[in-house]
Amino acid sequence: MAGLRYALVFVAVLLIVSISASHADAEDYPARPVRIIVPFGPGGPADIGRVETALAVRAGDPLVSADNAISLRAALLATDAIFVPDTRASTAGIHVARVLAQLDIAEIVADRLKVFPNGATAMRHLAESRDGRPIGCTQSTEIISTKGVVLSGTLPPGCGLATMYTAAVATRASNA
Repeated sequence: MAGLRYALVFVAVLLIVSISASHADAEDYPARPVRIIVPFGPGGPADIGRVETALAVRAGDPLVSADNAISLRAALLATDAIFVPDTRASTAGIHVARVLAQLDIAEIVADRLKVFPNGATAMRHLAESRDGRPIGCTQSTEIISTKGVVLSGTLPPGCGLATMYTAAVATRASNA
């Protein structure tokens, strides 16, 4: 029963993130109060979902294969635009900047980076891009919730990042 409870919370959070990310920029989110109903009692945290940083392409473009660091490096070097969230403030963006440095291509692709306040905005701009071979990199939930882009795959071992989302209800919460 606990597994079902966590699955329901995970689905609810993903739905909220997907809906809000696909309709809001960083400047206007949230436009109204967000209420999250947690289907378990107060007392302790629970991991509710893991979201990986992944690659995206426009719908209709060929998928990018990046099974290892070498193929990821080649894919990023072959693009003419890389759409990413803020490389100084966003979890996925900071990670992308680290991966580019790890692959020793940060300076080479610097002029191709298209940096936006968040991943959802970056993916919307990727969808509308007129570049010849664009690619995006952000959290997978921001990719799958954006019309016009498709998830191409997660980052390969040694380059990936998975963010674990955790929820908790305080034991003294007013509506616990």
